[in-house]
Amino acid sequence: GDYVLRLDLETEQWKRSIKAPKMRSTMPRMVELNGTLCMVHLEGRRTKNACTIIWLLSDLAKGTWAKAYVIPMPHAVDLVIPLRMMRHDGKLMCYCLHNDRPSPTLQVYDPLNGICTQLPDLPGNNLSDVGFCDLHLECYIRST
Repeated sequence: GDYVLRLDLETEQWKRSIKAPKMRSTMPRMVELNGTLCMVHLEGRRTKNACTIIWLLSDLAKGTWAKAYVIPMPHAVDLVIPLRMMRHDGKLMCYCLHNDRPSPTLQVYDPLNGICTQLPDLPGNNLSDVGFCDLHLECYIRST
């Protein structure tokens, strides 16, 4: 099986590795989703049963992963990167790359009805890379 290697940046020491979830994909991606490590992979690429599966690391000490989302994907989607999970309803905002269009899209997946909704394109279609900033600006702004 596959493992996730862990390096403690403060001590510069390697920690015990974590066993990755069982995936049928050869190219999983590791990303952070709302402060939690997750593994993302596409199964059945370019087939009618294609889906993106998102696993969340639920217990670091035990190395336990929870399958959080199974998102049906259209034939034209090559890659889905989760960006943010909405806390109030579990919807998931994703960055999607397509094989039939030059620019990526932002989509919101609703796990209650299983539907992905594409958000409007940005002016000029400048969505080459996107991410979220979790800075707490109050730490940097001094009141006068």
